[in-house]
Amino acid sequence: MLGAHASLRLRLIVSIGLVLILILVLGSVLIYWHAVHEVDVEMRAAIVVGEHTVHNAVDDVEEAATPLRHLELLVADFDGDRHLQASLLDPDNRILWRSTPLAPSEPAPEWFYRLLAAQPVTARITLPAPFDRFGTILFKTDSRNEIWS
Repeated sequence: MLGAHASLRLRLIVSIGLVLILILVLGSVLIYWHAVHEVDVEMRAAIVVGEHTVHNAVDDVEEAATPLRHLELLVADFDGDRHLQASLLDPDNRILWRSTPLAPSEPAPEWFYRLLAAQPVTARITLPAPFDRFGTILFKTDSRNEIWS
């Protein structure tokens, strides 16, 4: 009788332990998925904001007495951005200017960054005349600041 009682107790403890492990694994998967999704949403939002910034900056063509300088300053406006690197590419896709994204003050460990970082999102913005002869603006996301903030 004592042996059967101990066996039942052991089966109950093992069953509860397995349920707890299953809950832990499922919770971890859900938290991971949510974190990766939030990083992706933030990177895509950064692209949209960057596109609006470029379109607003080149809308008023009359103010651009020197269009190339205007584009250089536009790219420089993205220096220190937390999520975007802007580049002005000439018609042959050579980089004329590139912004410098903000470096994280306390970067995430590389293994943690690789675990959560999505592939960089890029967007190419075609410029209106008189800017179009100089090339296009290319945005590339950088999620390092988002992952550890």
